[in-house]
Amino acid sequence: MESSELTNEQKLWGSLYAWLHQRAEWLRQQQRTTRQSGEATEPNKETAHEQR
Repeated sequence: MESSELTNEQKLWGSLYAWLHQRAEWLRQQQRTTRQSGEATEPNKETAHEQR
């Protein structure tokens, strides 16, 4: 079997892995941005509860 020649299945798994990796990286960035905005708004919620 020649290693230089990929089968269709190997190509499919390769593209699937690349897509999942890209998706995971995007989700990680989304979580980072939402976490930062969450930290900014959470103290305001706590002070609002204290004022009531």
